[in-house]
Amino acid sequence: MTNSLSDHTPIILQFPSSPKPSAVVQYYEMWSKHKEFAKIISSHKDITCNSPSQSLCKFLFQIKHPLKRLHREHFSDLKEQQLKARKTLEILKYNYQKHPDDNAMALQEKEAREKYISILSSSLDLIKQQGKMEWIKYGDDSTRIFYAKAKQRKLSSYIYTLKNQDGGSVEGFEQVGLTMFHFYKDLLGEQLADRSPIDMEVIAHGNVLSSEQQISMSRPFLAMI
Repeated sequence: MTNSLSDHTPIILQFPSSPKPSAVVQYYEMWSKHKEFAKIISSHKDITCNSPSQSLCKFLFQIKHPLKRLHREHFSDLKEQQLKARKTLEILKYNYQKHPDDNAMALQEKEAREKYISILSSSLDLIKQQGKMEWIKYGDDSTRIFYAKAKQRKLSSYIYTLKNQDGGSVEGFEQVGLTMFHFYKDLLGEQLADRSPIDMEVIAHGNVLSSEQQISMSRPFLAMI
């Protein structure tokens, strides 16, 4: 407790109001693939104000609610839509296999497959966009995402499996290291440690060049270079 205050001192409690911030409408790339997106954009494009910035703000304000309605009606439950579309497609495929000559069944199976692919594509676009936003926001910070990405890049550079000269597969970091060591050892060869001694009688047999003669002989060669 604060000094000079007893436990019987009255305390005034204040709870300041914190109004909830207005929701921010975020654009999703999957909206542009829906057939109603073009209608929403074209129905509000003829907006003129004093400045381009005001026209843009007014345009965004007018399409905000139609886009929220579009998202709520068609993209708010993508996971459930994907499960339902997959189940419907499996049933139609099973029935179509029993009646391969039924053209109506084939048309229903085709429409169900296209619907499932469209829902799956929207789900992938949403995951990609969320992953990109998360990386832009946290990618350069010293967070777990950064270190996980660095660890993943480091692990991708490791060689765990390798084929030896006989065509067999070698696994394990130690075995791969030994295989590469023996390969380059055979390629480069071994260094000869033993050298034959110099025979002094051969050197003393003929004339020996002095330092002045060596310099005089090297001058024409240097002039040619």
